[in-house]
Amino acid sequence: MSNQELVVMDTVNVFLKRKRDGHLVAKTKTQMGSISQTVSSEKLYGAIGNQTVAILETQKEVSLSYRNALWDLEYLSMTQGVSIEDKTAKIKRNETAIVESGNDGLTITVKGTPVDNTAVLFDTDGSQQEVAVTTKTIEIPTGYKAREGDTITVVYDEEVTGQGVTFDSAKFSEYYEIEMSTICYDPKTMAVVKDLYIQFDQVKPSGEFEMSFENGQPLTPEISLEAMAPDGTSEMGRVFTVDRASTP
Repeated sequence: MSNQELVVMDTVNVFLKRKRDGHLVAKTKTQMGSISQTVSSEKLYGAIGNQTVAILETQKEVSLSYRNALWDLEYLSMTQGVSIEDKTAKIKRNETAIVESGNDGLTITVKGTPVDNTAVLFDTDGSQQEVAVTTKTIEIPTGYKAREGDTITVVYDEEVTGQGVTFDSAKFSEYYEIEMSTICYDPKTMAVVKDLYIQFDQVKPSGEFEMSFENGQPLTPEISLEAMAPDGTSEMGRVFTVDRASTP
């Protein structure tokens, strides 16, 4: 089978499989994927004139990274070494409500269910007071400046259930298998003729990450991984091309 020069100009799809339980992570909206290799080298000198006799190379290290256009919890799960699980937690809910006039005076109505039936109610001048909530209704305390028709803020704890990842100081990232793939073009026709695959049998995600929340700037998480040779072999991975099936 002859080798063929190809044009590669697209990003990669990324698939990772957690070695502990086979959990699959698929990333098909990547913006960038990269692989880099470093080798430690040292020259061996000898003979008359102290010539270079040999170049000794050791410590081959392969690093990978990818950046995804979309954010999800899998990104944090890999950096933290924990699984995504259904969790219950208390959150702060912030609402604005219009003051209404009722039989017992001025009131507002909240939409959620405050934990312990308590909330913090802000007056129109910014002062605040902890108040009781009765069947989603809060009576405006005596002395508040708020009047009927005013909009005021209320903050309370609410219990919610969702999917979550924990930050555990005793847990770190685990081993994965990784496959990156993209398409190759024939430079003579620019038709897609091959698929390119890059596989590593054991990689460890870096536990370092950064998330920056900024107006108008989407989160595009980037993660780095280090390749290792599995026990019993010196082979870390492979790269190969496969012919694309012709389309009628």
